[in-house]
Amino acid sequence: MTEETTGGQYCVKGLVQQVLVGLERGVTVVIDHTEHDGPVLVAATMTLEPQAGGDHELALPPQRIVEQVKIRTNGKAWTPGEIAEDVLPDLVKAVRADDGIPTRFRLVTDGALNCDTLLTFAARLKAMPVAEDPLLALDDRNSRAFRYGRWLSERGYFQALMHRAGAKDAGRFWRMLAGFEAEGLVHAAHLEARIDAVLAEVVDAHEDVVGKRHELVGRMAKLAAAGGSISAIALLGEAGLPADRLLHAARLPRMLGETLARDLDGLGYVAANDVRKPPRVTGNDMLLISGESGFGKSWRLAALLAKTSAAGGLTVLVAQARTLDQIRQAVVERVWLSSFDRAIDLPGLQRRLGGRFVDPTGVWLTIGVDDVQDRDLLAELHAADWRRFGVRVVTTVPSQLADEMARRPRPPAEQRVELFTRAQLRRFLASHRLPAHDLPEDVAELLCTPIFADLYRRSFLPGWRPTNEYELMDGFWRQATFDTGGMADAQDDIVALEHAARQLLLPSRHYPWHAETALAAGLNAPARARLVRTGVLRAGPSGYSMMHDRVLNWLVARALVADLRFGRKSVEDVGALLLGFDKPGTIAPALAYRLGYVLLDLLWLGTYCLAPALLQALVVRMLDEPEHRINEGRFIEEHVAGLGDRILPVLALMVVQPDRDHDARAIHAARAIAKIGQYSPDAARPIVAGLLCESGHSLTMGLAAAGRVAVPQSINRLWEVHLERRRALAAAPDDMDIHERHHLSDAARSSFKALRRTAIEQIDWIEAALSKGSSPLSAELLLELLLEANHGTACDLWRARKANFLTRIAAGRTIIARAISRFGDSDEAFRLEQDSAGADDFEPARRYDALLRVAPKRAVAQIEQVSEDMLKRAWFSMPRLVRSGGADAQARLLARHGTGWEAMRDVVLSYWHDIDLIDVPAFEAVIDALADRLAELAGTDWTPRGEGHLINFLSQTRRPDLLAILRGRRGSRFERLVCDLAIGRGGRPCLSVVRDGEQLERLLLLIGGDGYGELVAHGIARETVFGREDGYEAALRLPEGSDHASGLTLAAAAEQRHSRENYDLMLALAAQRLDAPLYDLVAATGAPYTDGLDIRASLGPLDPQVEARIRTDLQSPKSNVRIGAACALALSPPHDAVDLLADTLARCPDDDPSAFTVVRIANHLRCYAPRMLPQLRRILALSDPSAREAVLPYLASAGDTEARAIVAAQFENESPPAIDQCALNAAYSISEYETHGGPATGRLRLFIDRSHGIYPLGLIAVRLHRAGSMSNEELVEFGYTARRMSSETSAYLIERIATFDREEARAIAEHHFARSPSGSAARQLLLLGGDNAVAHLLERYFTEPSNRVRWMIARALRRHADRQKLLERLATLAREYSVDLRVAAAELLGWLTVSPSRELLETLAGDPVPEVADAALAAIGCHQSEHHARILIAELPDVDHLGRWACLYAIIDLVDPYLLEADPDGLALGEVTDGFGEAFTIGAECAIKARKDKLEKEADRLDRAERD
Repeated sequence: MTEETTGGQYCVKGLVQQVLVGLERGVTVVIDHTEHDGPVLVAATMTLEPQAGGDHELALPPQRIVEQVKIRTNGKAWTPGEIAEDVLPDLVKAVRADDGIPTRFRLVTDGALNCDTLLTFAARLKAMPVAEDPLLALDDRNSRAFRYGRWLSERGYFQALMHRAGAKDAGRFWRMLAGFEAEGLVHAAHLEARIDAVLAEVVDAHEDVVGKRHELVGRMAKLAAAGGSISAIALLGEAGLPADRLLHAARLPRMLGETLARDLDGLGYVAANDVRKPPRVTGNDMLLISGESGFGKSWRLAALLAKTSAAGGLTVLVAQARTLDQIRQAVVERVWLSSFDRAIDLPGLQRRLGGRFVDPTGVWLTIGVDDVQDRDLLAELHAADWRRFGVRVVTTVPSQLADEMARRPRPPAEQRVELFTRAQLRRFLASHRLPAHDLPEDVAELLCTPIFADLYRRSFLPGWRPTNEYELMDGFWRQATFDTGGMADAQDDIVALEHAARQLLLPSRHYPWHAETALAAGLNAPARARLVRTGVLRAGPSGYSMMHDRVLNWLVARALVADLRFGRKSVEDVGALLLGFDKPGTIAPALAYRLGYVLLDLLWLGTYCLAPALLQALVVRMLDEPEHRINEGRFIEEHVAGLGDRILPVLALMVVQPDRDHDARAIHAARAIAKIGQYSPDAARPIVAGLLCESGHSLTMGLAAAGRVAVPQSINRLWEVHLERRRALAAAPDDMDIHERHHLSDAARSSFKALRRTAIEQIDWIEAALSKGSSPLSAELLLELLLEANHGTACDLWRARKANFLTRIAAGRTIIARAISRFGDSDEAFRLEQDSAGADDFEPARRYDALLRVAPKRAVAQIEQVSEDMLKRAWFSMPRLVRSGGADAQARLLARHGTGWEAMRDVVLSYWHDIDLIDVPAFEAVIDALADRLAELAGTDWTPRGEGHLINFLSQTRRPDLLAILRGRRGSRFERLVCDLAIGRGGRPCLSVVRDGEQLERLLLLIGGDGYGELVAHGIARETVFGREDGYEAALRLPEGSDHASGLTLAAAAEQRHSRENYDLMLALAAQRLDAPLYDLVAATGAPYTDGLDIRASLGPLDPQVEARIRTDLQSPKSNVRIGAACALALSPPHDAVDLLADTLARCPDDDPSAFTVVRIANHLRCYAPRMLPQLRRILALSDPSAREAVLPYLASAGDTEARAIVAAQFENESPPAIDQCALNAAYSISEYETHGGPATGRLRLFIDRSHGIYPLGLIAVRLHRAGSMSNEELVEFGYTARRMSSETSAYLIERIATFDREEARAIAEHHFARSPSGSAARQLLLLGGDNAVAHLLERYFTEPSNRVRWMIARALRRHADRQKLLERLATLAREYSVDLRVAAAELLGWLTVSPSRELLETLAGDPVPEVADAALAAIGCHQSEHHARILIAELPDVDHLGRWACLYAIIDLVDPYLLEADPDGLALGEVTDGFGEAFTIGAECAIKARKDKLEKEADRLDRAERD
């Protein structure tokens, strides 16, 4: 006690302190956030001056708090002893019997604390259970555990405290100490601040806080005097303060979050469909989200607000506000007035709430203001000092307003919203389960405008249809020009806009429109502003333009439709305009080549309001122009048909009103109707049915359409027409003119195709028609239809009604055998063994083939009775005969033919389509028969006849055991005869291929004796250019040093030699190491072919004399001699090649061709000497393009740092920059040295920007990405949008993208495969897509019409799919009901030569459906071919030189050539052939390429056959 403070004052101070602590505790409210419906109040109940001890007690579930309030009068800190003596006795009284409620016993004092030992001890007791005998539970062994005046044990310390407190019950004292806490330095000011903080949240006005505190202090004092209890809620309520307001801050994030969710829902925002990242925000500056209308600015704002809210921030979205006051009012209503009655200003909000929610950037509230179009409002928003109050404002504005704000002092931050990238478009469509990979390129570009993408997803089902594009445009136009707020009342704007579009069709007008031009068309400033706001127009520095070229086309089309509708223009006028679009000088210059959609848009729009006859006349007008007539089929069948069912009336007119000179147009129109019928059958069928009801031309067109779209309502008419035509064909006399007969036959085929398209889907109709009719012809025609129908249902009908068919159809008709075969009806096999008088021409062959299918053992037993003609048919199944009868059947087949070359010709024709199935006796018999025949022909002028089949067959031999037989004929009479015949045939007289000469050469190679060398020697000396060329090419296969190659020396010295001979001659000379003539050839031509250089370089040093000549000639004063010597130096470069070339270059004048040649050879050899650089710099400066083409790539790829610097300088100074192969090679070479971009990287970027498809764009893009000159996003976008990128280089691009985004890499691979299927794209799909990719490729395989693509898919699945999982899928498909799926399974199993695959194929080979069984047998044949190839690959190292070549060609013919380049199952030839010399490797590459070309042609042939 001091002189200044009396005891009474301390007493009052103590009472005040006690009341303040009690009040602070009394207004304490716990907010429970665990409730599902949001936070709720859990208020403490306070008992003041409780009788049980303590100054007050708080019941705050789930605990109780007893507090003793003490004032420190001496200024000293509280010690444990003082606490034990002055505080603990009263707290011990408050200890209750153990009722399970945790109790905290607290000392609250304004003094300091020096009682850590006591608090530590209390904490230890709290961690221990209360023992029955507390003293025994405490440690007494450590006598220095606690210091209390002196050192005490744990038990001693407890006893000392207990004694000082005067406590008697150790257990009771233990419980009190275990809950003991102390809080020091609690001053009145601190308590008042805490109380005020609580009151600030419940009073209406902040200035009421102090008054309400005084009022509550008084109430607490009265309550203390009475010793009563009260809750916090009641206490606040007595003061007129709603306690619920304490929840406002706690509830505010949730309330605002829910409000924001509703606002975003009203905005249409769905986070799951948002594929772009939220805008970045930094600090609390104002942020403008700018962009064109329809780009998705509102969604970007929504994303930012949603992200902020999800992170716990406070957000408010204000839409459609027109004044700053409206924005402020909306904020206050959302943030404050939900709980309070009186509004407050922004500083008040910050004072009340800012401290609770402020983030590290100083922001506690984010306000989003959507769609600010008013520049004055934007200026006010910018001028308001939001930052001062911790508020961030984010607003969406048009680009034009953002540009204006950017020019102001202290401009706000801006983030521009751009178009969707292709990756974003894909993800957006995928989020709506819409595919993107099958979108046409121009449509995908349109959908990158977010508003179009949104319209597309809302309007259409998954899968692209051509009509979608026009419906999409129509939907956009309707929304932007009518549905958008206010536009329904502003249609004059659209009329004026169409008028402006008409002006563009004049050559003197300009686009974009200048403001004056737009005004002259009727577009005043408010109208332009409205159209900009709706997104139709864009305002830019050059004027006003349509938001997209596609929309511009739509506008022009609308204008022209209006002109036609109101008679302002005629069809001739519009046609002339349209034809002039791509001709300079006819329309506004900026529009040339940009209005390619106008015609189709016009046709689609015209169907609303123009007569079909007028639109038909316009189409005819366009197609009458020569430049359009050539592609009229594609235009009508693809583009016009793409307009959908709305254009059907126009197409119908084109069908029934053809121009006599353009009947093909009617056919195209009929096909277009059918194509539309695939998408809209209900719309197309009535038109087709109407045509079918007619006769003549209309009927013909109707049949053409009905052949592609089913017309169920016309099936009886189709039947009537076809039956009539077949009767006419059957009644045709034998002597009818052949052309007339063809006409009848074509007509019957056309009607059958139409009838089949409809009837195969209506088995019930076939059955009903069979019951109604009685004629043999009708039964036969119905059976033809049944053979085309689904196998399962057709088979059921056959078995149920076959008696009707068999009774009405005469024996000897081919169709009976076909039906028994197709339906596997072994019960009718006996009919197949019965000959019939007057049978159809091919009926016996068909019967035997059917018997082989349904009763193979009986068929094999009758092999001797089969006619020769029967076995030659392409549809005869030799694999089935061999499978069923084995060696015995083949022996009997050989025996039935007899002997002689003509008989053997029939044998080989029997095996013609399955050459590997011939047995050894038959093969040897063929050889012998051919030898005898050639002996007969010896000395005659041979003209190929039937024996040519024998030669051709033997030349295709590829089975290992049969090749061994041919090798066994070396030195034989047979080889001699074949050689004499080949030599006697002479050489190829012209560019055309002479097949028999090729076959004889190949046969001699397969034999592998001297005969081949003799033929080569004669070939080298042939008189014709083409004959010698073939001789040189054949000489490449001779072993090195062969005497038969000696003629090559004379050939190289020949004065008269065609340039086309040089390549093959050079390769042959190089392979034979004939260095002197090789040098003569190279010196004479000055054209060293890379293949020749590689072959010779692989064989070691040149002949010393030749090398000496080269060294001498390099010093020649003659330019052409130096050129030849420099070229020859690359044949086998000596160790000092770089010095030789440097010296030679120094002797060459800078502008001499020899200097350019020296540089090219140095580049080829990758040798460089710095002393060459000054001269190279001078050469590079020459104006001759050849100088640049030689020097620039050389310096870049072979030069040193200084040389590369010269190239970089060239790129920097070149104007305009060259974009050619020379620049590409140089830039690509030095770009790898530019780690952070540079001139070379910049030059590469030009190739990317201009999308020059002849260059490896994928590789260039990858290099730019590695150099940091293309971002991840740019690389992904390029992957989608590059239009002329080869499949080979796109693979590198996709692999690079996969390193940072596998999902996008997979999607790009899918995109590339859909657009242009390739093996590399399929490979990437499988590597990146796993099981999903397998399913995707299998689905494509099932529906793909192109054999080339199907083979590509099968190849990729073999190479890259998980083999086990693929087999499991194929095993499932092999059991499917669908015939097509089982066929596909068999085909794909043919590519998998593993045991499980063969087992599945054996099962499928017994399938009752012929297509499935045949596919399985063909697949088994593929397995066998691959087995033969593996044997030959294993033999390659052991056979002799010519035998190795023979094996190579056999291997290439046996298996898919692509597998020989890369295969997981060991078929790749690379490692095997590496040791056989460069000539063999080059020969293998050429042969594989030729086989690929042949395979492509075969695929095209099969495609045509399947279409027909």
